[in-house]
Amino acid sequence: MASNPALVTIPAAQWTKVATGAKTGWIFPLIFGSVNYVQTYRLTTDPAPTDGDYSEAVPVSQDGYEFDYSVAMDIYVSVTGSAAGKVRVDVDT
Repeated sequence: MASNPALVTIPAAQWTKVATGAKTGWIFPLIFGSVNYVQTYRLTTDPAPTDGDYSEAVPVSQDGYEFDYSVAMDIYVSVTGSAAGKVRVDVDT
């Protein structure tokens, strides 16, 4: 990401890459209510997840989600439902 922390708008029902080549960090939801956030990850060489496929999705609570991987990953966030969301992403460098 270009900045740390980064604020990223998450369109409804679309996977959005929020971090590239990250090992550790936090995802903090900024919009609540009817918005439910989920996250997943991929090796940086693997394709992005398919929009609408939440089979590997992990919920992101209102308290945020900490990720910690042994290798660099691309981190994706989606919002289930019809409303857009917004997250703050802090990546440890």
